[in-house]
Amino acid sequence: MATLKEHVKQLAQTDPDQFAAFEAELGRAGLYSHFYRSVLAHDNYNLKKMRAQLVPILKKFFPFEDHHFATNTIPAIAQPSLQS
Repeated sequence: MATLKEHVKQLAQTDPDQFAAFEAELGRAGLYSHFYRSVLAHDNYNLKKMRAQLVPILKKFFPFEDHHFATNTIPAIAQPSLQS
């Protein structure tokens, strides 16, 4: 099973512009420090306890849907497509 940390790392590596937009969104919402210190620092963070303001941000930049937060499950990481 993937972790939230792995999703963030993949976004940073595969799409730096989207990663920058994600971090900017966290900053605008005043959640940057909270996300990195309180959420990402824990490998098994309980998604059911996620701050409500973070949910739409995570849904915007990662493949999260409402049921992931309700069931405390992390979606699988999308495999990069191999194009010739």
